[in-house]
Amino acid sequence: MAMTARQRARVSLYVQIGIFIVAMAALVLATDWKTIGNSVFNFGKIGPMFPDIFLVGLKNTLIYTFLGFVVGLSGGLLLALMKLSTFPLYRWIATGYIEFFRGIPALLVFIAFGYGVPWPSECPGT
Repeated sequence: MAMTARQRARVSLYVQIGIFIVAMAALVLATDWKTIGNSVFNFGKIGPMFPDIFLVGLKNTLIYTFLGFVVGLSGGLLLALMKLSTFPLYRWIATGYIEFFRGIPALLVFIAFGYGVPWPSECPGT
């Protein structure tokens, strides 16, 4: 006897829940909880860092926010002017750049720049 659409959906849901439970159980069993406890929940190391960690984080957040605003505004203005240009090559370059970055998720861009672009200290000869 064939199942109805509702029965197939329910069976599919149960299978997905089962896979999720098995994956979570494997994750819990494979985790080294002692190492995580020593590195993440070590409150003895947090005390000496306490006031400085917030001040450094606040300073870095303000710097990156300002730089991101300046770079984004200037880059966006440049691309907008290129799209309005009568020179076809400028329009094609701007359209290609805009459509490329519009078409991929932002998380992939962050991962690509985080892992794909070498820092100056990692470059040979620096």
